[in-house]
Amino acid sequence: MAAVSAELLETIIELQSLSSLKNAVLGGGTNLAIRYDHRESIDMDFFFSGIIGKSGYKEIENEIQAYFKGNATRLDYPCDESDQYMFMRFWVKKQERNIKVEIIQNANFLDEPELIDGARLASIRDIGLLKLMTASNRASFKDIYDLDYLTEDVTLSTLMADLKYKQETFKGEEYRTIFDLDNEVSPVGDPLRLLLFEAKATERKNRPNHSDHRILPQSDKKNWMAAQSSYRRKVRRLCNELGVDFPSLSPIA
Repeated sequence: MAAVSAELLETIIELQSLSSLKNAVLGGGTNLAIRYDHRESIDMDFFFSGIIGKSGYKEIENEIQAYFKGNATRLDYPCDESDQYMFMRFWVKKQERNIKVEIIQNANFLDEPELIDGARLASIRDIGLLKLMTASNRASFKDIYDLDYLTEDVTLSTLMADLKYKQETFKGEEYRTIFDLDNEVSPVGDPLRLLLFEAKATERKNRPNHSDHRILPQSDKKNWMAAQSSYRRKVRRLCNELGVDFPSLSPIA
């Protein structure tokens, strides 16, 4: 079975065909699952590079309800502080699947989207920069697993340099996102934040999140233990390049 089911891919294409989502690109783990076929993905995250505001979200809401009718449920705005600080979450029933969809704005992408399998995808670089920030603040195991695959194509040191460039370029108030409300820490200033997954992962219900935390690798792909070891070696290499002391693993009690 493919990492991204036919039902999931069909729903992605249907959503991106709506006029209100014509500029939205697919990000997150599903983007990488389409590219790498590395693990099963059951959610979808769409990103706008800029701000669409309440009026933009209302247009999406109206089109979703008109198109999917009763198959679009639990539509909610977990964060709804202002035109700039808000995002949408809802579920789409497709055959026997319930698919969680989140729509996030103001991602400030560096690259143009790519068309793969009929879906508009954020670039590997743009996904990598989002994953670096997630790994350094919320530390989901899925994000670490994804980063290990992604960094086979783009090195951690390259991504860190790109993240530094992005943060220096998009540093005005108008570029702030819902995650900035949480005072997120950038790994550019503290590379060891990339090992936060070795402590306790954190998640908030009023922020984008995974509906299922299990990592379900494809049969021919590496398991979680192999992926985290590979990722840790890459972080060690990065720290060596930066002259940062790298911590040893804590002994098992």
